[in-house]
Amino acid sequence: MRSRAVEARLGRLDCRVYAIVNYDNFSVLPELLDEYSAMVQGLTDRFYSCASRCATSGFLRIKLGGAGKARRLRAYL
Repeated sequence: MRSRAVEARLGRLDCRVYAIVNYDNFSVLPELLDEYSAMVQGLTDRFYSCASRCATSGFLRIKLGGAGKARRLRAYL
């Protein structure tokens, strides 16, 4: 799982970092969207001081934006 890679790199730091996430060529199965959003929320809470998320797909922006809004993630899509 990708969250392990983030935890391995950022878990050693004594500070939070700014994150820029590129969602181009990204997809998530609808039945995994809640679990994925929970993982993103956990990483955001632990490691990020601010996160900007970029996606060129309008459909993906709507889908991820709705999931993020439900979890009160502060990010720009």
